[in-house]
Amino acid sequence: MELIEIKNLYKNFRPKAKPVVYSVRNVNLTIRRGEILGLVGESGCGKSTLGKLILKLEQPTKGSLIFDGEDITGCSFNEMRPRRRRMQMVFQGSSQAFNPSYTLRQILREPLDNYYDESDDEKEKLMADMLRKVGLDETYLTRYPHEMSGGQRQRGGIARALILQPEFIVCDEAVSSVDFAVKNKILELLISLKNDFSLTYLFISHDIAAVNRICDRTAVMYLGNIVEILPDINSGALHPYTRALLAATLPVNPRERKDDLVLFREDEDMSIPERGCVFQNRCLYTKPLCQKESPLFEQKTDGHFAACHYCDQK
Repeated sequence: MELIEIKNLYKNFRPKAKPVVYSVRNVNLTIRRGEILGLVGESGCGKSTLGKLILKLEQPTKGSLIFDGEDITGCSFNEMRPRRRRMQMVFQGSSQAFNPSYTLRQILREPLDNYYDESDDEKEKLMADMLRKVGLDETYLTRYPHEMSGGQRQRGGIARALILQPEFIVCDEAVSSVDFAVKNKILELLISLKNDFSLTYLFISHDIAAVNRICDRTAVMYLGNIVEILPDINSGALHPYTRALLAATLPVNPRERKDDLVLFREDEDMSIPERGCVFQNRCLYTKPLCQKESPLFEQKTDGHFAACHYCDQK
């Protein structure tokens, strides 16, 4: 059953620009209840914007957002307020995600004060319990963000997202600011918390290895467009852009790395073509049809969707 449904979603930050450029462009996507959906793509392709649109932290230009069967597209700030506790976000960059003048107690206490009527003692217990669940202890409540490591701040960010017991969490580059050892612990924590709290995640990441480890399905984004959805990232990419992303992933063993990989045309511009395939300027397989008609985003095999005229021929 779908928890999130996104239909024909667009976002343009400069409505008077000519031609109109959308940071999110005609996105159709579902997120099933209880799954972890990965979202990958280059920096600036619109991944974080899509995550914020789903949570109504940004307002869509057009299209619709459905959360648990309810259309929330037109909900005002006040109308969204009671729904906020059901959907939260772990923000990108643990060093910028907190108010530097707040202790972790103040950071966790703020959402509790906004939504709960419990006593101060009960709120203290809730915060201490949540910190233990994310691998910290209550002594961290008195610490400021600069007094914690990147991994500790990230755990604090996860605790803040979970403190209201939401159903859906957008994890925006949740492991980008930590080293390899801490990254594995954070991924294990996210999986454990998902099972404990029956959570649904949108897991936004540049890290293909992290996506491969924890995600049930993976959506691939290029210049605001979803170009492929894979039921398993190892199931064999069909779109040339997805193939390029996977080819760019460095093997763990340095001896297996290659310097002569040809992924896509690097000297072409990144602007969105006025018509045709969004990837045509950089694709190694572009043909006249790609420049004339936008490919349909359609199911190629069971649960595997792609938008490419010739993906079956590569």
